Amino acid sequence: MDFGKEAIEKIESLVKDSFTVQVDGRVYSAHSLNPVLYEPKAKAVDVATLTGFVDFVERNIDDLDLIQSFFAVINDPDSVVLYSALSKEKRDREMIVSAQLDRKMETFPFNYFLPQEDFIIKLHSLFEKKEGDDFDYVALMVSKTVQADTANTDDDGITQHVTVKKGVSGALKEKGEIKPIVRLSPYRTFREIVQPESQFLLRIKTSDNGAVQAALFEADGGAWRNEARLRIAEYLKERIKVSVIA
Repeated sequence: MDFGKEAIEKIESLVKDSFTVQVDGRVYSAHSLNPVLYEPKAKAVDVATLTGFVDFVERNIDDLDLIQSFFAVINDPDSVVLYSALSKEKRDREMIVSAQLDRKMETFPFNYFLPQEDFIIKLHSLFEKKEGDDFDYVALMVSKTVQADTANTDDDGITQHVTVKKGVSGALKEKGEIKPIVRLSPYRTFREIVQPESQFLLRIKTSDNGAVQAALFEADGGAWRNEARLRIAEYLKERIKVSVIA
């Protein structure tokens, strides 16, 4: 079998890359003289709740020196990881357990207009109702807004005036002013903690056929994310002795 020049050079390169040498008792790659080190690492355990994360740490079935050699890092409002200290040789960290919020959990579709009924359903199922917030106000205002021509929904960019039902029968109608900014607590992080409250811009409009649509636009600049991290840290610090970094 004949080999071309390119094939021969490729074989030579593969052979060279596989060479190792010993220097002062250490094994190095002949190609780049990096030490050939093998440090076995366990595959991280994946859980979907803070409860599971705490249970794993508390049980410590592997008998690890958790207090001295491990720490928890809150990467995001939906992610917490337990890391080891740096290894002696490769200076790597080992991930022992990772809590990732279940991706199948539905979240509210912010920044999009939804049909009136869909908005109300998602509001009641995807938000945590709190005393003193604007949950009831938003639900009432959106549900009472009636179908109308676009001209009947006035919006100056700050406040809106829409046609709303008045009374139980809905027979009477009047113009209602919508608060531009509302305070709500959507489910966006682990369910074990109180959901952070945020400010949202509430907007209601009518489509070309007169159907009512409503939307919530985030208006807190992402501040809720820091609040969520702090609440997760507080939750963990009360339940485990491992250092927690938010």
